[in-house]
Amino acid sequence: MKTFKNFIFDWSGTLVDDLGPVLDSTNKVFNHFGKPSFTREEFCSEFSLPFKNFYERFLPDVSMPELELLYTKFFNESEEKVKLLEGSRDLLDVFKKSKINTYLLSSIQKQHFENQAAELGLLNMFNHVYTEALDKRDWISKLLKDNFLKKEETVFIGDMQHDIETAQFAGVYSVAVLTGYNSREMLEESSPNLIVNNLTASKDIVLDNFADTAIRFIDGSGATTNNFFKNDEWKQAASAGTTINNTAGTINFDSKGNADVMV
Repeated sequence: MKTFKNFIFDWSGTLVDDLGPVLDSTNKVFNHFGKPSFTREEFCSEFSLPFKNFYERFLPDVSMPELELLYTKFFNESEEKVKLLEGSRDLLDVFKKSKINTYLLSSIQKQHFENQAAELGLLNMFNHVYTEALDKRDWISKLLKDNFLKKEETVFIGDMQHDIETAQFAGVYSVAVLTGYNSREMLEESSPNLIVNNLTASKDIVLDNFADTAIRFIDGSGATTNNFFKNDEWKQAASAGTTINNTAGTINFDSKGNADVMV
């Protein structure tokens, strides 16, 4: 049975909801150059990482330094608030108390992260923080090497296709959360190992094992199986009331195959 010892988190859309100020700032950048604003739905559908690719599609004639300066100015001026996402504080508290290795890998500006984390009480939750990772594939190998982490013992949790692709690039286990920028359909295209609705967790349970061999499925009749359903099989296999019991706790599925509770 495998045990995961190291957890890498994305920031935006995974631990915190910063879509309000990000969308507000991005729209002001676009308006500055005479472009129309995005709705929330349009932005989540179009935005991608590395964000350089996003801006090259919509504002190809504007340099990245100029865009970054404008975005930072508008972000600092925005009245929209960054909020904790459901379960993030509880989960990080569990990891900290249990002394589980916890890292941050994010494209967020260093100063923005420090300001937000301090305000939300998350500044000292990580063993090490890696910010301004414009392409996380360029950074995750450094993170693993710097901290002497074994990829087979490591999980990367994020809300975007780029996070899943980064995990796959490094050969670590990938968990996609549906609390951020990308839809379930977009995340399914990247084939993460696990998709959950949020990071809900109780304080006294350590979610330290997502291993295939540790998961036991229970259907409505009480029958069990030790077979692990891959991501693309969940929707077909899961029905209302379906439950996974493992060493980490319980994951309940809704009728669409979404894992909506991790407790």
